[in-house]
Amino acid sequence: MHQKFFRILSVVAALFFITSAIHSVEPFELNQKLGRGVNLGNALDAPQEGEWGLTLRSELFDMIKEAGFDSVRIPVRWESLCYDRTALHDR
Repeated sequence: MHQKFFRILSVVAALFFITSAIHSVEPFELNQKLGRGVNLGNALDAPQEGEWGLTLRSELFDMIKEAGFDSVRIPVRWESLCYDRTALHDR
């Protein structure tokens, strides 16, 4: 129970500091710092990684870097990892 609380607290604190840092930079300046980027949408949005066709491996990031990209956006959905789905079906 305590571990879960501290994990959640750590994530909230990290998000606060990241958000604060981002808001102190002008959008154009932030965009320049990110450089040329690629979006790996749907890679971690699926209920289980790989269900929608893409599994992230270190080789993929090597290929992205070799192709000249400076940043990677990885959208993530957490709800499938946050609760036991069977508990919802038992209600």
